[in-house]
Amino acid sequence: MSRSAALAAIAHAVDVGGDIDVANAALSRHDPLRRRGARRLVRDAYVDALVSTQIKKGEQANRHVMRLAYLGLAGTPPDAAITDDPDAILAAFDHARKGRPAGISRVWWASALLVLAIGGAVSAAAFASYRVVVPRRYDAADRAGPPPRGAFAGGGKPAIQSPAVARALGVELPDYLIAVDQWSRARREGALASRLARLAADADAARAKILAPPVRAALGEGASKRLEQLLDAARDPGKSDEPQRAPSEGSTADRAHAANEPMMAATGAFDDELAAAGLGYFVDGDVITDLRTGHRLVIIYAFTVESVSLFTSNGATIRALDLRRLDHLNWSQSLLGFTRPHLREALVLLDQVDEQLVTYVLPGLGKGSRIELFDPDDAGVSTALRDAVESRAGELVRAEYGGAPGLDSARAERLGRLLTRRRELFESFEKRVSARGLTLRTPSKLRLDQDYDAALAGAVPQGELDELRSLDDEVGEKACLDTYARLRDVLVDSVERHEAQHRIDYARQDPLPMPAPLEALVGPAGEGESHRFASQTRAELSAYLGELSRDERTTRVNLTMISRFLFKKQMQGMAESYSAVVIFEGLAAELGVPPRGGLVTRGNIQRERAAEIYLALTALPEEALRGAAGRLWAKLFEGPLPELRPIVSR
Repeated sequence: MSRSAALAAIAHAVDVGGDIDVANAALSRHDPLRRRGARRLVRDAYVDALVSTQIKKGEQANRHVMRLAYLGLAGTPPDAAITDDPDAILAAFDHARKGRPAGISRVWWASALLVLAIGGAVSAAAFASYRVVVPRRYDAADRAGPPPRGAFAGGGKPAIQSPAVARALGVELPDYLIAVDQWSRARREGALASRLARLAADADAARAKILAPPVRAALGEGASKRLEQLLDAARDPGKSDEPQRAPSEGSTADRAHAANEPMMAATGAFDDELAAAGLGYFVDGDVITDLRTGHRLVIIYAFTVESVSLFTSNGATIRALDLRRLDHLNWSQSLLGFTRPHLREALVLLDQVDEQLVTYVLPGLGKGSRIELFDPDDAGVSTALRDAVESRAGELVRAEYGGAPGLDSARAERLGRLLTRRRELFESFEKRVSARGLTLRTPSKLRLDQDYDAALAGAVPQGELDELRSLDDEVGEKACLDTYARLRDVLVDSVERHEAQHRIDYARQDPLPMPAPLEALVGPAGEGESHRFASQTRAELSAYLGELSRDERTTRVNLTMISRFLFKKQMQGMAESYSAVVIFEGLAAELGVPPRGGLVTRGNIQRERAAEIYLALTALPEEALRGAAGRLWAKLFEGPLPELRPIVSR
C-alpha cells in the first residue's frame, strides 16, 4: 500500500508540474504509519531518476524527472536509450499509469491494525525485554589520525586560510565530480572508446587543477596525499586504503552501502589531515547509488570552518565545527547539523541555522509576536488552542533568547519586528503573484538577495517594494548584525550539544538499546537498510533528550522546536516526529502531567493533545524539564546520560 500511495503522490506531482516536495505534501493524506515508507519510496525513486537523466533544468524538467521516478517505482524502468527523450518517457508514463488508482487512500486500516497489535504486545511485556544486538560498524575512532593543530586543537577560529585551497575545493572539485560522473555514465552506457578517452582526459585535467603546485604547497604533504586518495576514491568509490567490512553480505542496498564506505573513509582521512595542518576547511561526501543500473553518483560538499568548540566526555575530546558552505553544487542538507560514523567531528551548518533563526526564532522577539508552529489550514486543532501555543512560543523566545548575556534587548525586539513585517509583506506579495500562476518563496536568510527588487518590480506595489528595501537596509546595519550574531550563538551552542551526543553514541562499543516506546512505533533497530530508519530515529531521540538535559539557557525554546514535528503535518512521518512522540509522552509522565490518552491514535498524531502537553510542560521551570529529560534518557537507554562538558567554546 505504501508503493501505491507513493505512485499516486508522484503522479500528482507530474499533473501539477511539481517536484519531490509536492509529492511528499500529497502524502500528508496517507496513513501516517505508512507515510514514512511511502516518502522513502518517493525519495529513492526521485534520486534514481535524477541520476539517470541529463534533463534537470528547464520548464519541463520537473515533470520529466517525476515521470522517470514513477516508471522506476512502478517496476517498468525505461531503457537507458530513452531516458533523455521526454516524448518517449511521456508515452511510457501514460501507459504505466493506466489502471492504477488515481488518489491516496484516506482509510488508515494499517495504522489501526498495527496499533491494536502493539497494544497486545505491550500488555504482554513483549517489547520490554527486546533488544537488537548488532556488530559495531566502522567508526572514525577506529582510524588512526595525525594530531590536530591550531584551532582544531585549542578551539576558536582557524587562522590559516588559503585562496588556492578554497578555489580547489569550492570550484575545481565540483568540476572534477561532474567530469567523473559524465565519464562513469558514458562507460556504463557502452560509449565509443574515443568518447570515453575524451571524457577521461577531461576528468584528468580537472584533477590536475585540484592538485596544482600552489594547492599542494598550502596543504602540505599529508593532506595532499589524502586529497589524491579522495579523488581516486571519488572516481572509483569502492577503493580505499582504509579497512572496511566485507560488502558481500545483506541485501542489494546493504551491499551498495558497504561498497561506498571506502570513499566515505577517504573523506574522513582527508579531514583529519586538514585539521592537522590547521587549515579552516572541511569536506563531507555522499554516494548515491542507482540500484537498478548500479550507477553511482559521488557528491563531495566543501565548507569553510568558521569556528571550533571543544567538549570532553568520559575522557574523550569531541570537536564541534561550525561550517559555511563553500561549493555551489546543486545538492544541500536540510538539517541544522550532522554527524557521521566516518567523521570525527560534530558538525553545525550555519546556513541552515540562519534559516531556522529567521523563520522561527527571530520573528518571536517582537513584543506580542507569535511563532508559527502549525500549518495555516490545520482544522484539526481549535483556533484558541493554536493561538495559545503560538503565543506561548513567542513568550519563550523573548524570555530565553531575549535574555542572552550581553544582548541589547531593545535592538533584539526591533530586529524581531523588522523580520515580522518583512514576512507580512512577502505573504501579501505571494497572494498577488499566485493569481498569475507564479510562486514566491518567503526569504529564509537574514538579508535579501541583491536582485530581489528587480525580480518583484511591476508585480507588487512600488510603495511596498520601497518599504521592503528600507527594512533590508536597517537589518544590514552593524547594530542589527551584531545582535543577530549573539542570537545565532545561542542556537549554535544548542546544536553543538545535539551533534556531540551523536558523536558519543557513534563511538560506543555497543549500540544504544532500542527503547520499547520507540520500537512500538518504528520497529527494531539494527544493521541493514531495513532497520536504518529505526536506528536513525533512535539516534535522534538520544540527541534531542541529551540536548534538552544539558541546555541551561533555551530549554523551553528547544522543546518548542521539537514540537514542530508534532504540529506540522508535513513533518509527521520523519524520524524526528517519532522521537518527538516519545519525548513528549515521556516528559509528561516524568513530570506528572495528567494523561488523557496517548499522542498516537489509529496511527495519527493527536495534535490537540500534543498542544495541551506542550502548554503544560512549558509552564514548568526550566530546571524541572532538564532534570526530567536526563531521567528519561537514563530510563530509555538503560544507563546514565554521559557527561558532556565544554572545554573551549567560540
